[in-house]
Amino acid sequence: MKIHIVSVGKKRPEEYITLENEYLKRLSPYIKIDFTLIKSSGSSSKSTVLKQKEKEGDDILKRVSPEAFLCALDPGGKQMSSEEFAAFLEKLQMRNLKQIVFVIGGASGLGTNVLKKADFLLSFSKMTFPHDMVPLILIEQLYRAFSIIKGKNYHK
Repeated sequence: MKIHIVSVGKKRPEEYITLENEYLKRLSPYIKIDFTLIKSSGSSSKSTVLKQKEKEGDDILKRVSPEAFLCALDPGGKQMSSEEFAAFLEKLQMRNLKQIVFVIGGASGLGTNVLKKADFLLSFSKMTFPHDMVPLILIEQLYRAFSIIKGKNYHK
């Protein structure tokens, strides 16, 4: 099984990328993870934001294989503890899926086209996080989950 993270946004700070790479290195014995950044154009008017989210959604869906399990990060999604997230991933592994795709929308969120297509909606918190930090949080949580699955002590 592979994991592919697709994120909409602009270039993230080097400090975040350095930390992401550290966790990706730690994850490499457990699973292969690819990361794709789709450039966001940014918009401020409400009607333009809706159109932009749908266009970004089209760009995301072009990168998702029809047989992949699509997990969209969305504030309205299910919140889980780290242990529950690990169990969720372990169940997906048992289904012999070839790929899980985690999608992170732009600063305004995901379009309805992606949300309707998603197999699962996941929320990290009711709190708002800096948008360019979300990929780092996801990658760290993936490492934490695989540490739990493998019986390592990292998560404590």
